Amino acid sequence: MKSIDTPLFRLGRKPTQSHAPKPSWIPGSLAWAGLAIWCAPYIVLGALRYGLGKEELGQPLSWFFALVGLQLFASIAVVRNVRVNRSLAVTAMLIYVVYFLGVVPGFAAVDSVLPQLCIMAMMAISLWLPFASGQLSLAQGGFMAVGAYGSAWLTMQLHWSFFPALLVSSIGVALFGFIVSYPALRLKGVYLAVATLGLGEVVRIFFTNFEPTGGAFGLAGIPKYTQTWQLLLAVTIISILLFFMARGRIGRAIWAVRHDPIAAMALGINITHIRILTFTAGAFIAGLAGGFQAHYVQFVTADDFGLSALIDWLTIVMVGGFETFFGALAATVVLGTLPELMRFLSEWRLLLNGAVLVVFLILRPNGIITRELLGWRFSPAIDPRRGKNASPTSANKNFDQEPAMDSKAAAIPEAGYSTQSNVSPLLEVKDVSKRFGGITALSDVSLDVREGEIHGLIGPNGAGKTTLFNTIAGFYSVDSGSIYLDGRPIDNLHPQQMVRNGIARTFQNIRLFGNLSALENVMLGAHIPPRGQKRRWFNHNERSTAEQAFELLNLLGLAEYAQQPASSLSYGDQRRLEIARALASQPKILLLDEPAAGMNATEASALGNVLRQLCRHLGKTILLVEHDMELVMGLCDRITVLNYGKRIAGGTPAQVQDNPDVIAAYLGTSKHDKQETTRNASSTVV
Repeated sequence: MKSIDTPLFRLGRKPTQSHAPKPSWIPGSLAWAGLAIWCAPYIVLGALRYGLGKEELGQPLSWFFALVGLQLFASIAVVRNVRVNRSLAVTAMLIYVVYFLGVVPGFAAVDSVLPQLCIMAMMAISLWLPFASGQLSLAQGGFMAVGAYGSAWLTMQLHWSFFPALLVSSIGVALFGFIVSYPALRLKGVYLAVATLGLGEVVRIFFTNFEPTGGAFGLAGIPKYTQTWQLLLAVTIISILLFFMARGRIGRAIWAVRHDPIAAMALGINITHIRILTFTAGAFIAGLAGGFQAHYVQFVTADDFGLSALIDWLTIVMVGGFETFFGALAATVVLGTLPELMRFLSEWRLLLNGAVLVVFLILRPNGIITRELLGWRFSPAIDPRRGKNASPTSANKNFDQEPAMDSKAAAIPEAGYSTQSNVSPLLEVKDVSKRFGGITALSDVSLDVREGEIHGLIGPNGAGKTTLFNTIAGFYSVDSGSIYLDGRPIDNLHPQQMVRNGIARTFQNIRLFGNLSALENVMLGAHIPPRGQKRRWFNHNERSTAEQAFELLNLLGLAEYAQQPASSLSYGDQRRLEIARALASQPKILLLDEPAAGMNATEASALGNVLRQLCRHLGKTILLVEHDMELVMGLCDRITVLNYGKRIAGGTPAQVQDNPDVIAAYLGTSKHDKQETTRNASSTVV
C-alpha cells in the first residue's frame, strides 16, 4: 500500500527499518488500543454531560471534540511512530492550550489548572534530569518541601520580597542536593532509589515535627505572590536551557553516562561531574517549584510532598519517556488535565495512575516522546555528499588503494622509523605490578612505545594484556611501578584524565552507542577539547565538531553511514567506527584491544591497512593487543610478549618468532623445529 503524505503527519517507513512495509492510514489493533486508552475518559465525560445533563462535569462541546481529535492524532502518532510535521504539531498543541486556557468563551481554567500544570511540569523535569543520567533519584519531594518552607519562611518571618526569597531558597536547595549527591551517588540502581526515597521521607518527617514551620498543622497565611505568567516564564526558561544543553556536548555526555558509563569514561567524560550536575539541577528546579507552590496555594503542609505526589510525578516521567524532557512536558499536559476533567473519579486516582503506568510500560517502554519521533539529533545535519574526498573515500572503502598524502602528511616518515634506538619513548611502562587480592595479574612488567610506531602486545589468554591496557588507560590503579607519557608520570590518574593527557582506547567488546548515529558517536569522542582550546558548555562550536567528526568518518570510509545508527553497521564497520571515535580526541597514543576479534581474513586485512595508514600518513602511535598472528607479524614494528603477567620477550616480529620462550608459551613449535623433530624421529626408527 502507498504511504499517506498529509500536511499534518506522514505515515511511512521507519528510518532504521527500510525493509518494513509502509503502513496504511488505518491504524492496526495496537493503534486502536492506544486510541481507546486516550479517548475513553473524554467519551465518558461527554456522555455524562450531554446524555445525563450533568453540565458541571465538563466544558463546552467544541472543546470536548477538539480534545478527542487531538487525542486521535496523538494515539496514531505514538503507536505508529508517525513522522510529525513539527510546525503543524506545535499548532495542534497550541489549539489544545488555547481551549484549555479559556480563550474560547465558556471555560476559564487559567487561575485553577494552568498554575498547577506548570508546577507539575517543573517537578517532572526535576525528576527527569537525574533519570536522564542513569540515576533513580526519588528525593524530589524532600527538595520541593525545603524550597516551599524556605521561601515561605523568608517572606513571612524576614519580610523578604518574593523573588529574592524564591531565588535564595532554590539555591539553598541546590546546595543541599549538591552536598547530598556526593555520598548518595556512590550507590547505584535500586539502592540509590531506596536511599533517596528515605531522604525525602526524612525531610517530610522533619517538617512535620518542626514547630517553627507549623509542625503537623502546616504553615498558613503565606502571601500570594505567584502569578500564572511567572510560572509560564519559569517553565519556558527551563525548557530553553534544557533544549540547548540536551542538543549539544552536555546532552551527548548525559546520554553516554546513562547508557554506558565505562565507555563514557574512556571518552574523557567525568561521569561523577555529570551525575552531580543533573542531581543538583534537579534539586534546584524542585526547590523553585516548591517556592512557587507555597506562594500560590498560600498554605504548606509536609503531607503535600509525600509518596502520593511522588507517584504522580513518576507516572508523568515514565509515560513521557526518559529520552527527552519534551516527554515530561507532554505527559504533564495530558495527565495533568485528566484529574480536572474527571473529578468524579478522584477516589480512584492512584489506581488509575498505576493502570496508566503499567499500560505504557507495556506498549511504550521508552515513553510517548522519543528521539526518533522528534527527529532529535545530538549533532548538526551533515550531508554525506559534501565530503571533500567523496570519490577517493568510496574507492578506499576496502583500503586497497592508499589515499593521496597532503604536504603535512608527506613530511611524516614511513612506519618503522621509530624503531631507531635514538628515538625517545612516547609511552614508558616501568616495573608495573597489579594484584587482585591474592592473584598477581601483572608482575614487574616493562615496555616502551616509541612515537609513530605500531607496537604489538601478545600472549596467551590470561597473560595480563587487557589488565595492562586498563592500567595504562586509568581503569585500574598501579600497585607498584610507574607509567610515563612524554616523560610525565601518569600512573593512577582517572580515565578522563588519561584522555586529557592524550591516551585513547577501544575495547575488546565493542562499546558503541547503538541508538546514536555514527556521526554522533564520533562527536562523543571529541568531548574533551584538543589541548589549547577552551571548553564550551553549549553549542557554539557544534558545527566545527561535527565537521571534524565527519572528516574522520570520511578518512575511515564510513562517510556514507554518518547519519545511520551505529547498531545498523556491519561488525567490521563498527570496529572502524570505534577507532574513528577514539581518534576524535586527537590522542598521542591509541590503545586497541583486539580490534580484529571476530573478523574474517578479509576484514582483518582491511583493518590492518587502516592502522598502517593511520601510522604512516597521520603519524599516530598505536599499542595493539591482538591474537591474529598474521596481522600482528605483518603490521607491528615491535612486539612485547606477556605470559602469566610477566614480560618474557620483546623485539621485532622476526626476533619474537624465533624466541624459544615465546614459541613454548604461545606460538608453538616453529616449522623448522617440526621438520627437524620429524627427521630425528625417522633416523631413530631406522
